[in-house]
Amino acid sequence: LFLRKKSPGLRVDEDSNGEIIYPVNHGVQYQHLLCFVPGMIALGETYYNSQLDYVEDGSVESDYALSLAMNMTNGCWKTYSQSPTGLGPETLDITGKSKVRRLPRIRSTLANQGYYLRPEFVESLFILYRTTKDEKYREIAWQVFQSIEKYCKHEVGYTSLNNVNDINGESRKNHMPSFFIAETLKYILLIFAPDDYIGLDEFVFNTEAHPLRQIHTIGSLSDESCERLSPVIHQPMVPVFVLVSNCLFFLSGWLFLFLRSRRCCKKKRKHKKTL
Repeated sequence: LFLRKKSPGLRVDEDSNGEIIYPVNHGVQYQHLLCFVPGMIALGETYYNSQLDYVEDGSVESDYALSLAMNMTNGCWKTYSQSPTGLGPETLDITGKSKVRRLPRIRSTLANQGYYLRPEFVESLFILYRTTKDEKYREIAWQVFQSIEKYCKHEVGYTSLNNVNDINGESRKNHMPSFFIAETLKYILLIFAPDDYIGLDEFVFNTEAHPLRQIHTIGSLSDESCERLSPVIHQPMVPVFVLVSNCLFFLSGWLFLFLRSRRCCKKKRKHKKTL
């Protein structure tokens, strides 16, 4: 797979820290939902040998994927760090010659300044920390968590924000999506967990951040080698038991209602005969 810097999915900027890359939609709009991409690239490069090469002016630069993922994570982090609340907006229009407009000046109809407790950025932080062991990703995750605690925490939970520039709490939405607990908080927790806890070489996370144990190199395994595999790497049987028990419960309930209805019908017939 080859990637060009002028790809419509990337916009490149620079600051005092060097090159920053923003994941964008249609080449003009940064979206928080796209912040999972750097984690996906780092995951594929480190654990699945995706071999993503970088192309510029016809020359191919190998081993660029991890650097690309880090620069894209920096782009997502910049949208967080520039806002007064320390939380990133849902969308951000990219203007000028690859320069991003500062958050306090967003007035475009394309920009959505809300923060909806989404997990994509912290997901990439988790994967980047596991793949690089760079402590800065833990520090960033801690800053994000502190901002969530300060501006989103409510008496009975957490709430989304309508405006990441509002530090007075007037833009709270009184809405906490379920993925905040299932994904956002889980990824933040895993960043600070031991490195061998739910290892990325043993588990794969689905779209709701549920870890599923994977069978390694399944395409190259013979029947004999499969029999020798340790039980620890097989898929857990709990979901199967849950499915079977739910089916049995449904069938038993249906059978109970059927028998009861027949009994009631018999009683009605006997009652009519007596009359």
